[in-house]
Amino acid sequence: MKKPAAAATSVPKMPRGSAAEKTAADIAVTLEDKFTVILAMVSPVAPVTAVYGTENAPKAIKALLDIGKRRPAVMKALLKIADGADGMELGRFAMGMIVALGVDMGRFTGDEVLPKALGVHEIMEKYFLNPEYEESANPNVTEQTTHAKRFAPLA
Repeated sequence: MKKPAAAATSVPKMPRGSAAEKTAADIAVTLEDKFTVILAMVSPVAPVTAVYGTENAPKAIKALLDIGKRRPAVMKALLKIADGADGMELGRFAMGMIVALGVDMGRFTGDEVLPKALGVHEIMEKYFLNPEYEESANPNVTEQTTHAKRFAPLA
């Protein structure tokens, strides 16, 4: 009588195009995008770290996903991180709005690290410091009147 074949101890490969593989690809894209956002925010303060992270993030994400394919708990954690990354983008937007308001109120000049990291400086250059933008403005508007006053910062 034959003995039953021993069960293979290795984890079977997922079929190509499976739902789990597509989810892993989606997670990889999302995590890579979020790493880029974080590293862009770090770049004015730590440029070498930001470049290193940008260059090596895809390898690290691939390694995490390979571990996640073997361990469902890791994959669930990566999925939660990818889902929570949208909250990080909302937080970045809120911080950008606060810093832009600070520029408008004279608290920042726009050349500091924080406005550059959040993209406020780029908006200033594109719309307020660019002489070409004024040439492309609406010719029907002849003057702009503002009643805004800048208040001196509190000591």
